[in-house]
Amino acid sequence: MSKRCCAKTCFNSQVNDKSGKTSYFGVPKYEEYAHKWLTAAGREDLLSKPLIKLVKYFICSDHFEPHCFYPGSKKTILRKQTHPLEIPIPTIFKSNIEKFVPKALLNSPEASSRDETETEASSKLTKMKVLNEKMFIAEEDHLEDTNPDMVDFEMLEEENLVKDEEDAEEEKDVFANVCRLCSKKIETNASIQLVPIFRRKDIVKMLNVILPNVIQQDDGWPQDICDLCIEKVKLCDSLINSFVNAQENFLHMS
Repeated sequence: MSKRCCAKTCFNSQVNDKSGKTSYFGVPKYEEYAHKWLTAAGREDLLSKPLIKLVKYFICSDHFEPHCFYPGSKKTILRKQTHPLEIPIPTIFKSNIEKFVPKALLNSPEASSRDETETEASSKLTKMKVLNEKMFIAEEDHLEDTNPDMVDFEMLEEENLVKDEEDAEEEKDVFANVCRLCSKKIETNASIQLVPIFRRKDIVKMLNVILPNVIQQDDGWPQDICDLCIEKVKLCDSLINSFVNAQENFLHMS
């Protein structure tokens, strides 16, 4: 089944998106965020459904602000974290019917009498709205036919796990060969080398002095540091230690 955005005023779907630039994100599997997404999307009518059914709906990338995505991901990966739990909330909502109906037709006058034939614009608009509603009703009917007592929650959790793993793989691709400190992408054939941060206790210790508790293992950001930045970290660590020692000497002198 093709994905489509469930936002009330959005007509985006994989069927009518010829550019392929729109991404579709499943409603979060966490009840708090699922309700926030659907409320923002104007789909309060879905909130009475159990979470097992809500996670089958999608909201497209058009409704998220740029800062909600990982840099360089071309709006395909949301900035999500689990510790603590934080998922971006869609905030951009406006009707996109003009993408599918020519503006000239949208502006054409509607028929003034009930007996008159509908204008081409209103006819297309009505058909699209009806089609969109029928598609959602069909899906909701399909979901309603599923007995909640018979739902395989382990299968759903496995599907969500696979999805999270796929997202993680995409994130790895975005941050592959990128230095955590200077954010520069290091080519594999370059003279500069990348070093895994958490395989070197000395690097971790120095980074915690310079950026206390900022760089964490498996925090979703690059986990490597280039050898040029290692030298800079050593210099910074040395300078900070010298400043601290100087202050301690002053304290002993007073």
